[in-house]
Amino acid sequence: MEHPILLCVTSFFALTTACSVMKPPKTMPDAIAPPAVVQMIPNQAWTDTGLAVRKGDSLFFSAIGEIHWSERQSTVGPDGIKGLPGWTVGTGGLVGRVAGTSKVFDIGARTQPFPVKNARVHLWYPPPPITMPGEGTLLLGFKRFEPGPHSGVFEVTIRRGRRS
Repeated sequence: MEHPILLCVTSFFALTTACSVMKPPKTMPDAIAPPAVVQMIPNQAWTDTGLAVRKGDSLFFSAIGEIHWSERQSTVGPDGIKGLPGWTVGTGGLVGRVAGTSKVFDIGARTQPFPVKNARVHLWYPPPPITMPGEGTLLLGFKRFEPGPHSGVFEVTIRRGRRS
């Protein structure tokens, strides 16, 4: 059996070595511009944020709240049913698209760190920004929306990114 102190030291060096390989983010949330805060209620598939975006813009999202989907008899957060932060957004979770385009992109809660894919050691990193796929007004929606007498609310905070 390995000595606990040796195990801690070995783990520390593995973690710091892996972390030193990671590069600082190229885009950070703009601390000067006020964030947009959008309340989403599940009475329609899409909510207009009023936020104009251009193709290539970087936006940071975070979302909280719960929606009760009456048809599915389930209550979910912004990551949706069986959604995994940083990997997938499940049914009922938060998605986005730019008006005038058909490309829908997953957003989810983005309130906790994401796992690093294919990492040798268990590392986490903050949710990166989402790059806008087109020009127009940003819309927020629910993945696989079905009309019905649903209840609850998602509160979504959106910050523009700026190159560091």
